[in-house]
Amino acid sequence: MKTTTNIFLIIALSLLTLTAYADTTVNTNVTGNYTCQRTDSSNNTSSLPLSVIKTGDTYTLEWDDSDGNPSMYGTGVIHPGMANVLSSSYWSLTSSDISGLEIFTIKPDGSLQADWISQSGKDSGSETCKKSK
Repeated sequence: MKTTTNIFLIIALSLLTLTAYADTTVNTNVTGNYTCQRTDSSNNTSSLPLSVIKTGDTYTLEWDDSDGNPSMYGTGVIHPGMANVLSSSYWSLTSSDISGLEIFTIKPDGSLQADWISQSGKDSGSETCKKSK
């Protein structure tokens, strides 16, 4: 448990360094439906639909499987000073081994570019999401 807490604490504290890269002039509406291409550290790819819903000051993320059933959930926040960065936890509904942290950059065209790391630190990857029309 201590290692897990330390990993999340280090990642959360590293978000402070993102302020140098954040575009504070962008105020893109991140809510909506997306089609995402997710790649892991072994270069395995998957295509997942993603829904982002604003719930108060936080965001609920839901990735669905190929049958349209929820496969992963996440809870995210946008820092007021980093309007183009969404940081989110994620966890699987089917496997307790799948959970971690993902940081999305909200692009001016409304697409999302993300990097993620598993809670164990044994897997990481990226994700590119385009807003569905």
